[in-house]
Amino acid sequence: MDSTSCPKAHKRWMKKDRVYCVSCGKKSVREVRRTIHMEYGILIQFYLKHVRMMECGSCRYRYPTKDQRKERTRAFNARVRSRIGLLPPNEWIRVRNILGLNRTSFERALGLTPSRASQIELDLVVPTLTEDTLARLILRDVGLRNLIGDILATREKEKKKARKKPRKH
Repeated sequence: MDSTSCPKAHKRWMKKDRVYCVSCGKKSVREVRRTIHMEYGILIQFYLKHVRMMECGSCRYRYPTKDQRKERTRAFNARVRSRIGLLPPNEWIRVRNILGLNRTSFERALGLTPSRASQIELDLVVPTLTEDTLARLILRDVGLRNLIGDILATREKEKKKARKKPRKH
């Protein structure tokens, strides 16, 4: 957690259309734009310019609101993806549509954790290199698409067989 964020900020920062500081409680809070340093691992470091956040005039405490935090996360993820060379979120949606799957089935087919594909498509997380490579293979290789379809069909058949077998007591 960086020095500009506070876990309770989104609960207390606004009371009846008046903005109060989450640190000192005074009313001298305004929205500012600042340049902040961001890191992704050890190798990727950069500055995000003009990041929106709240700043108290009394204690100089800076913190983002919930919407500002999402905006900063999306800007950070876009920068990391472009620096590493990963697929953008709209390409992930295209991969899922090519396979003809909903998000849950897509996550199961690729072995992703629950809601991982949703987070990638909504630009809330950066995909790993393995996930990105798999998505690129699906985009380029028709044979792999057919293979994934066959695997999914086989899984469904096995599920149906397992349901039909009576349990022995």
